[in-house]
Amino acid sequence: MEISELTTYIQKYGLLFVFIFTFLETVAFASIIVPGETAVVIAGMMASKGYINMEYLIVVVIISAFLGYLTSYLLGSYFGNIIIRKKLLKDKYYKPTQYFFEKYGGISVLFSRFLSLLRSFTALVAGMSKMNFISFVIFDAIGAVLWG
Repeated sequence: MEISELTTYIQKYGLLFVFIFTFLETVAFASIIVPGETAVVIAGMMASKGYINMEYLIVVVIISAFLGYLTSYLLGSYFGNIIIRKKLLKDKYYKPTQYFFEKYGGISVLFSRFLSLLRSFTALVAGMSKMNFISFVIFDAIGAVLWG
């Protein structure tokens, strides 16, 4: 998708479009094809020009990023065995993410948001590894606020 197309969709659908793209950006597997970060940057530029309310944009980005990670966690928690057994998550993504997660625990959930390849898969692996749900939610919320 080209930048001009993203801009058109943001103008047409506003914060709903940003919500959907940010959400998908942070969900495992979907993030590979969805340019969520680009949509957020474009929306931020539009907000700086007054086309979108900046405060609403920040809230939408934080909430959608939080919910996207939570969705990935739940997918990993419920379908982790199937994902591993069917090799739906390639070893080149799973192994480094699992190593990073095992070594750094909740901190990996927090900081993986800033590492594009690990971003969407860390929450999935956290769910697959049965990370404590409350801990995950806390680190997810902090990460979403910092990322948003």
